[in-house]
Amino acid sequence: GSGAGSATSLSSSSRKLRQLVRHHVGSVSGDGGVGAYRCGLILILISSLMLIRWWVMSASDTEMEGGEVHRWKKMCLKDIKHWCLDPHSHFDCQAQCANPLDPKHRIGHKTWELAHDGNIRDAYDKKSTADVVFLGDSITEGWRGMSFGLPVVHKQPNVRVFNRLFQKEINDKADFEGLALGIAGDKSPHLLWRIQNGEVPKELQPSVWWITIGTNDFLKGGEGQHCSPEVVLMGIQRVVEEMRILKPGSKIVVNSLLPRSEFPDGSLVADDENNNNSKKGKHHAVPSIYTA
Repeated sequence: GSGAGSATSLSSSSRKLRQLVRHHVGSVSGDGGVGAYRCGLILILISSLMLIRWWVMSASDTEMEGGEVHRWKKMCLKDIKHWCLDPHSHFDCQAQCANPLDPKHRIGHKTWELAHDGNIRDAYDKKSTADVVFLGDSITEGWRGMSFGLPVVHKQPNVRVFNRLFQKEINDKADFEGLALGIAGDKSPHLLWRIQNGEVPKELQPSVWWITIGTNDFLKGGEGQHCSPEVVLMGIQRVVEEMRILKPGSKIVVNSLLPRSEFPDGSLVADDENNNNSKKGKHHAVPSIYTA
């Protein structure tokens, strides 16, 4: 498309400039400083054009459809065989599950923006001291005793544990200085948007990035929105690949998803979600990404 055309045009321009360089390099001995100046200027132009070409080719790694990302590099939504946790579900899970490749914010939902802005401030405040940065959802935000950027009484015991383990200013016996950047209810596309929009600044260079995301992609989000392991895994992979781009060479740890269930016996999907004739409250076990 337009990306390929632009890249071809830039490639043609680069060839022309290289020809000019060869011409002027041959005249350096005759023109002295003038020839050298021209040569240097042309080399700068070539470098600039090559950088622009790289950007165009990078942009072509993304394919959009209906205003959303449908392919990013080698990841493609068409490769997902089952969108629903239960492949026999009558729900249209593709319409209900979060697109794992498309970064999305939640501005306007409760105080999500407040939490995001607070994470950005904390990321800059800790830019020179953090040994490990935790990126995630409510599990991560809960370590700060907060939800959507606001303090929560029943989560305050979490703060004491986190401070004891990851706050050297509070506990001189702590082995690491940690920073927790989470927002309640976030899915992988929301974390992807956050790290693209300020929560992972260039100046923040910890030894370890610790990612805990995906549980909300899998189970939470409304009736029938129980997404398959394929969908959840692709969302996590997309976040990891973005971190590899932003922080090349960094150590990235992906935390396994913690078990969760809406039912006392640990089942994940109620029978009446897939069979309207089932007795209310009866449910069956469905293999999950936690036990697979």
